[in-house]
Amino acid sequence: MGIIGRMARAAVIVPALLVVGLIAFNGFSSAPTDLGLQGGRLAGCPDSPNCVSSESEDRRHLIEPLHFTGPSAPALASLKEVLRHQPRATLVLETNGYLRAEFRSAFFRFADDVEFFATGAVIQVRSASRVGTSDYGVNRRRVEAIREQFNAIKK
Repeated sequence: MGIIGRMARAAVIVPALLVVGLIAFNGFSSAPTDLGLQGGRLAGCPDSPNCVSSESEDRRHLIEPLHFTGPSAPALASLKEVLRHQPRATLVLETNGYLRAEFRSAFFRFADDVEFFATGAVIQVRSASRVGTSDYGVNRRRVEAIREQFNAIKK
């Protein structure tokens, strides 16, 4: 086989391997096993900067919870309405004041898990990427956008 034949073959094989690798890396990434409430709190953030949590003791990961007045049921209903209108978001679990949504990135379909837990007059929040180290601030911006829409709905 000549050089042109090898180049043509590589032009087909390399992109195919990249696609298969991306599908395997992203399409099969399942939710972490430590999601949900642990002792009445959301899981902590890992050391990587791709996570924010209103219950974090580390300022790098800390973000303000969502605030509401009145009973938690209407506040959670408002939050669900906000989540329903988020692009590429799926509500995957709802139980006893706890909500978990999965967000997928547009191109590579990377998954982020976003959790909410109503306690007292606040909704604690945690948003974390499943893979990678840096999220370039995506999780923080997402929570702030949700907060803005939540505050607009509840007024």
